Parts: sequence; C-alpha cells; structure tokens
Amino acid sequence: MDVHWSRSFCRDACNGADSKYDAASCILVLHVINDEQEKLKLLRAIKEHLKPGAPFVLVSAYGDRHDAELRNRLNIWKSFFLDVGYESAEVEEMGNTIMTKVSFLSEPKIEQLLREAGFTNIGRFHSTGLFGGWICHAE
Repeated sequence: MDVHWSRSFCRDACNGADSKYDAASCILVLHVINDEQEKLKLLRAIKEHLKPGAPFVLVSAYGDRHDAELRNRLNIWKSFFLDVGYESAEVEEMGNTIMTKVSFLSEPKIEQLLREAGFTNIGRFHSTGLFGGWICHAE
C-alpha cells in the first residue's frame, strides 16, 4: 500500500482542486472561526474533497458557555496551571480570555454542523479539558 501524506491548508487544497482524499483532519481550527456559517463552509469544503466513506477527524474546543459543565471543565483546566506555579491572577486572566475569545459550540451543535456538511457516523472519541475529538465519515 502506498501512503502519500499531504499537509496543506484547505484554502490551498480545496480551491478549484478536483482531488479526492482518503482521509482528513481539522485540528484546533473550528473554535477560532467566529461565524457559524463560516464553520459550516469550511466543513463542507473539506467533505467535498473526501472520497465517499473517508474518515474525518475534528478536534475543537467545545461547550455551551452558559452551561455549568463548561465552567467546571474550565476550572479543572485552570487548576493545572495553578498546580505548576502560575499566579492566580494570571490564570484568571487566561480563563477570561478563553471565555471571551474562543468561539465555543456545544457538542450537539458541532454534530449538527458535521451532519449538515455531509458527514455520517459521527462520534466523539476523545475529551480533555476544553477540547473534544470527533470522528465521522464523508457520505
């Protein structure tokens, strides 16, 4: 089996390219895009360049910023920094930056966007702190 690794940006790999890939990943990107429709546009562009049935891995910050569950995970995240010696004020500032700058989506919303983009068999396979990982397949 020949394996060819291709590392590229979607804007380069997807613009006008007719190539279909065997797999793709999008790691730590979705949560820096503020507009939900732009997130969907990115996911659709990725899906359009995958072969049918190809796996896709998405890793993103996730959660509902108004839900206690996300605040609890953020507090756990902050505790790691406090445990290694960061000052409390610095950790609070980092937490505030995360809550105001990161474009969080709830897990159901991420799964909805993946379905709308044309992915199936969606499942979260990993969760740590503020981030989750999903695997799914192109239709």
